[in-house]
Amino acid sequence: MILLRKAAHVMSENLISGFSPPPGKLLKLITILCFGFSLSVAATAQATTYYIAPNGNNSNSGTSAAPWLTFAYAIPRLNPGDTLFLKDGEYNRNTTGMVAVNCPNAGRNGTPSAPITIQAENERRAWLRGDGTIAILDIQSCSYWNIVGLRASNEDRDGGSDVFFGAFNSNHINFRRNLLSNSNRRARNQSMITYNGTQYGLIEENELYNYTRHGFLLANSPNIVVRRNYANSRDYPSLGAVEGIPASGNNGGDSLVAVYPGSNNLIENNISERNASGFSIQADGNDDERLTVNNRFYGNISLRDGATGALRIRTRGNTIQGMAQNTHMENQVVIDSIGYGGDFRANKNTTVTNTSIFNSDGYGFIAHAPERVGDGSSTMAIRNSLAVGNSLHGFGVVDYSAFSVTASNSFSNGTNYSPASLANGNRSVDPGLGSCKVFIPDGSPMKNAGADGGDIGANILCRYENGVLTQTQLWDWSTGQFPCGVRIAGVNDIAGDSCFDVHRRLNVNTNGCNLPATPSCRQPAPPPPAGGGGGGSVPPILRGPDGEVCPSGF
Repeated sequence: MILLRKAAHVMSENLISGFSPPPGKLLKLITILCFGFSLSVAATAQATTYYIAPNGNNSNSGTSAAPWLTFAYAIPRLNPGDTLFLKDGEYNRNTTGMVAVNCPNAGRNGTPSAPITIQAENERRAWLRGDGTIAILDIQSCSYWNIVGLRASNEDRDGGSDVFFGAFNSNHINFRRNLLSNSNRRARNQSMITYNGTQYGLIEENELYNYTRHGFLLANSPNIVVRRNYANSRDYPSLGAVEGIPASGNNGGDSLVAVYPGSNNLIENNISERNASGFSIQADGNDDERLTVNNRFYGNISLRDGATGALRIRTRGNTIQGMAQNTHMENQVVIDSIGYGGDFRANKNTTVTNTSIFNSDGYGFIAHAPERVGDGSSTMAIRNSLAVGNSLHGFGVVDYSAFSVTASNSFSNGTNYSPASLANGNRSVDPGLGSCKVFIPDGSPMKNAGADGGDIGANILCRYENGVLTQTQLWDWSTGQFPCGVRIAGVNDIAGDSCFDVHRRLNVNTNGCNLPATPSCRQPAPPPPAGGGGGGSVPPILRGPDGEVCPSGF
């Protein structure tokens, strides 16, 4: 156990700083962790199930028939492996209180094999109804907690909390299949789920609506997985001007996810709709402890986003510490952005492969350094990518020291390539996609036309899991639907503006674009090194004990 704790400490320190150990040492550390955590399964304590209800009583036994009433009473009684089920109904500050977990004071840590879980008895039928004064759910300095299947909403209130759901200075905090709506529009900086100083977490299959800041904010938080979520701000307006906060000048949320700053995060198979930016990195590092390194984006979709760039990577300093470094984007799709499709500002070693940008009211792909310039030596490479119908350039670059576009296609844009020399070795032909956008249909001239025999453009058909393209279908192959959750009247059942029918707006198995008979999910070719040249590699995937990639045999 001493060796296990030492290995975990070494990996934790390395990942927080953004430094990756040498491959041999990394493999050894992961092996120690995986082996140690496999042994811990045998030591799992007997789990207990408890219940809470809006009409409960703290003098009850906490069973399904006799539930407790308040979170303040229930949470200190939860031990590793326990689950607190929330019965159907409304939970508010005046009756049940809100969810506050502070593990040094009034809560316990879970363990790798026995996390503590707070879960709706019936998905999304337990409603945490905030009043804007305090956080709806606040986890402080805890390990191994799961939050599953809840519904939550907030009210507008001056001087209230900036926290909707938050995990602070914690690790292995997971949010799954929650339905969150209506942020406090008078709060200065309220994102829907915030990780701050937290590592190793999972945000999976949640739905977000009606918010004014970020959907998911990863602040100083490494090794977070954001997977198969849907977020639509619905142009929810801020109330009153808030100096320095972009949402005060734009209707709707700032992004589905903002890495601000953070390293080694995985953003997989999410759909962003009607946000100022879909997928954003704000590299706000001032020293080696706040780097933004090795973030990876796989199989994400941006629909009707883009006032500040649907895919946005922004340098926020004039040193290398303020640059996003070694970012990789693969199988991304941008559709109908109202601003730039891909806005890459002074990045270092950014690689983009098999990405499609359609009909942006601005640039398709633009690499430039309009404000802060990092170390003044920006590098980026794009391969097997597609720009169609964008009002300005399809592919453009200004002030990058090394930049390349290879095996790509730019068609019917304001200007296909800027400068014109970017057209060398690339195409400007009709991609022949018909109504298809999120995958390349059979019969398209983009099929097998890219580098290494790959397609030109994105194919978002299968699920990514921890950065690996699986053979598991992402969409329901009979209906085309995205994996959304239970519908609640007036929240996520609004036709044309909700998760349940987003596949129709994306033409997935509808509107003349049928899914292929089989998903055909081969891994795209390795990305080129930034600045061009031959093959390259994505930085190693570093995972923790809750979803880590372990060596075979463990």
